[in-house]
Amino acid sequence: LIRNNKVKLIFATTTLAQGMNFPINTVIFDTVKLRGHGDLTNAEFWNIAGRAGRAYKDKEGYIILSYLKTKKETISTIIKYIKMDLNVVISSLNAFFSGNNRISLDYNTLREPRNAPILNLLQYINHILNISYDYNINPNDIAKIRGILTDSYLYHSLSEQEGFINAQTKLNTFVTQYIRHVNENKKEDMTKADELGISDISYTKAKAMIGAFILNLKENGDTEYKASEIILQTKNVQRLAEIINIIARIPEIKIQILGAGSLDTESIARLLLGWVNGDKVKDIAKDIKREGQSDSEIISICNRYLNSQMKSYMPWGMNIYQELSFDMQTESAQMLPSYIYYGVSSKEAVIVSKLGVPRFAVKNILNVLNRNHPDLPISVENMSNVRAAIKELPSSEYKIEMVKGSIIKDIVNGRLK
Repeated sequence: LIRNNKVKLIFATTTLAQGMNFPINTVIFDTVKLRGHGDLTNAEFWNIAGRAGRAYKDKEGYIILSYLKTKKETISTIIKYIKMDLNVVISSLNAFFSGNNRISLDYNTLREPRNAPILNLLQYINHILNISYDYNINPNDIAKIRGILTDSYLYHSLSEQEGFINAQTKLNTFVTQYIRHVNENKKEDMTKADELGISDISYTKAKAMIGAFILNLKENGDTEYKASEIILQTKNVQRLAEIINIIARIPEIKIQILGAGSLDTESIARLLLGWVNGDKVKDIAKDIKREGQSDSEIISICNRYLNSQMKSYMPWGMNIYQELSFDMQTESAQMLPSYIYYGVSSKEAVIVSKLGVPRFAVKNILNVLNRNHPDLPISVENMSNVRAAIKELPSSEYKIEMVKGSIIKDIVNGRLK
């Protein structure tokens, strides 16, 4: 209803707001106090506030805090939440710029988890250079990058912490070193890194790792390295695990956590193969279950992984691997990140998933559409007609694991976009 503009305002408790992904423009806090529990924590506040701004519709999201007892209290509360959200990022950036003026731009330094904000900073600067200057800068022209950073919160924080002169000195040192770094790299590599959404340092390392991996395979007479073919055809668990190990070494891509404190590439590979090729989560869980784990525990791990790393990072990481391994020649290869996101293995399945059909009903609906509407193109251009055809399906056509067709129909129609 909200998405279709039938509902203009939602009044909600924090419980409802934290459990729903509302497509909204503005979040208004009537209060930040929880009865008997003090103020909202930083995480609770931003979990709600962060929903402001609709993806692909709004350039900005608005967060409004009701006036408190005094102007001073209102302002201090706002500042508290802004500063708390930035503390981790700023402390990391300040640590990077503190000490002597030698700033390391090497892969091993930047892949450390505590340096993630630095990668974001480098990616941001690279993006600005790409779209604004086309990398036409020289060692003497530091004003361009300085202009990008001088108005940043990073600079003001550094200036407050170390003084104006030290902040200026460190900024100049960083800019001079970064310009040298840019000029030592190929323009096309910098551009490609920007397109893929990673720092050029991560891109260079990923390119080298993937190139060495493929060369080693070819030298041993092995040509099975294309992720699309492995996932959709051969289902080679060990080879996919090797590819996942490379993706996990790209600092921006967070696909770990599944193992017992370490990267478990084989379990992730089995989970990925089962997910894309239509297996039920409970069956995937059985395939990666470890000794001593209960069924409910491993199913919970799988569900958490599928709804976090699998959707947030795996399509991105796999796309980087595909781009650098020249695995984009076929439509299936180009669609692979979408297959991973939705847990399907065909373009038609992606389209009905995009319309809102839950994964468990996709196969059933495609079979019925192909049978009842053989002349209906299931394509991006024809999505409105596909949506209408799905809505018209009678409940008797839904046959999924002994669940009443009327229940499945209500679920599907309720989620159609």
